[in-house]
Amino acid sequence: MAARSTFTRTSGSVITSAWANSLRDHVVPYTGADDVTTEGQIGVNTLTDRLVIHDGTASRRLGHYTASGRTGFIGVSSQFTGPGVGMQMAFTSIPTDTDGFYTGWNGSVYAVTIPAALGGIYSVGINLFANVALSGGAIISFNASTVDFQTPTPAGRNWGSLGLVVPLVGGQVTSVGVTNLHSATATFDIRLWLFRLAI
Repeated sequence: MAARSTFTRTSGSVITSAWANSLRDHVVPYTGADDVTTEGQIGVNTLTDRLVIHDGTASRRLGHYTASGRTGFIGVSSQFTGPGVGMQMAFTSIPTDTDGFYTGWNGSVYAVTIPAALGGIYSVGINLFANVALSGGAIISFNASTVDFQTPTPAGRNWGSLGLVVPLVGGQVTSVGVTNLHSATATFDIRLWLFRLAI
């Protein structure tokens, strides 16, 4: 698409197809698809409630304009483990998974993988609830490939949380873990919120 040009027309002039096509490329179209075809063109996908832009190769998601267009994942897990034992959390209930984030066991972790075209800035929230007051607390961890973000829960409490905003790239594997520091076996209910905030 050429650089933005003037759209001034004089009375009685003929509107050509080339001028009309140029006008089309300068406005934001809205359709039920990612209908952008030239670099820099922005469109609104009314089916997904998302804004998209063409990067010269393909359409890329910019953001959303309703709650239903948000890009992200919510996973729920409930597992038990013995004292001093860490475990990976497998998500057995998935209220939201807009783009196939949850890819399951990969041989090492229960993977929540960032889709190839959806790298960006992500908000991460993890809540933990245990079935007992934890004598030594617990450790909640969010792993993003080779980086671990961890927070301990206070001793004597049965809940905790971890929250962060972090850049993640397409294809990056993330996962959630819990280490039981209680003196006995405990059951942990975990909820993960992972939502894309920006490119």
